Amino acid sequence: MICKDCGQEKLHYAKGLCRMCYRHHWRKENPEKVAAQNRRYRKAHQKEVLAYRQKHREGRAAYNHRWREKNLEYDVARKLSWQKENPEKVAAMNARRNARKRNVVNTATPEQIEFERMISKATYPGEKLELHHPVSFSKGGNHSWGNIMFIPMSLNRSIGNKLPEEVYQQLELAGMSG
Repeated sequence: MICKDCGQEKLHYAKGLCRMCYRHHWRKENPEKVAAQNRRYRKAHQKEVLAYRQKHREGRAAYNHRWREKNLEYDVARKLSWQKENPEKVAAMNARRNARKRNVVNTATPEQIEFERMISKATYPGEKLELHHPVSFSKGGNHSWGNIMFIPMSLNRSIGNKLPEEVYQQLELAGMSG
């Protein structure tokens, strides 16, 4: 018989499809069952899966290095355009890296940072926002949910590493607090 999908003459399996095409369609129609099968397999064959991933990662690293050497200009341009389109994400990544460098408690998840960024975008529409730590790393602050906020860049630069109390005192002295 001729398979309806691939058009090759193969043994008929089901629905007018060969065995491979039927399997492909079944996987598309049943993603939950496929995911459950994959989980069961990975649990039963943990050591083999880990060994395969390690081997694949080692081979892939060499390939990635060669590809980057050949396509350096393209790769740099692509990275720069992504950074230009996602300044808040770049700021969040830099804050996480700075927290790691300084051995600061780093418990903020990317999801929490993104949530805070979305709230701040609604608060300051049209402003260029920067990630701000009310208690800066230099004053003993950490990179956690309670010490992260996005504020306009100009405001962040004027605050520097002052504590919230110091900023409030400065506003009071200037007669700007309510």
